[in-house]
Amino acid sequence: MNLRFKLGSREEESKLERVRQHPAVKVMVMGLAVAGLVSLGQFVWLSNNATQVKIIAHQETENQAPPVLVKEPVELPEGSPSAPADVPLEIYPVQAMTGEGAPSQGDTAGGAGPDWSKSQAPVRGPITAGFTFGYAAFFDDYRLHSGLDYTAPKGSPVTAVLGGTVEAIYDHKLFGPMITVSHGEGWKSYYAPVEEVEVVLGQRVETGHRLGRLGSPPPAERDKGTHLHFELHQHGEPVDPKLYIINK
Repeated sequence: MNLRFKLGSREEESKLERVRQHPAVKVMVMGLAVAGLVSLGQFVWLSNNATQVKIIAHQETENQAPPVLVKEPVELPEGSPSAPADVPLEIYPVQAMTGEGAPSQGDTAGGAGPDWSKSQAPVRGPITAGFTFGYAAFFDDYRLHSGLDYTAPKGSPVTAVLGGTVEAIYDHKLFGPMITVSHGEGWKSYYAPVEEVEVVLGQRVETGHRLGRLGSPPPAERDKGTHLHFELHQHGEPVDPKLYIINK
């Protein structure tokens, strides 16, 4: 608000001065100033030489959205590919599949495939490590344990879980002597450590055919004692054997 008066003579200036000094005018000016401060949160400036009130508005955006807190990325321990140190050993429970629940021929992603209802465990013994994400002592990090560990005495027979063809026999630097059996349609099974091998490359084997005998603990899992490390892959990717192999 700006109150201005055009001055024409000394008499008018004298009248204006009396108006300025009148208590009612002062009250009105102060009232305007207070009202401005209360209603708008503004700065009021009063001139000594003229009756001027300047109101400088301080505008704020109404309904302004609150700041969004962005979480910092989780720091991973040295050598860990995927998880912090407090990650649980099992991300999800693994349910064993029995004869009636196991996928059968035609149940696989690629259509017709191996008939897993005819499968069996690769060695006699309990499963002591599953297809889970957890801490690996040998590597000192967190990673996927991409198979099953069967605890059994050294020298126990190791057999084919399903019919197929012996594709590879070699010494794996982490798991020791390993045998690979191809079951067709991109499915392969891996067994280690297997000593006293009883098959040859290209040999056709059936479910339960003896491949060899369980050897000493593999280098990468020596802390777990004598056991068979078994893996099942489909098109080069590891899958949970419990979903397919009938452990009988």
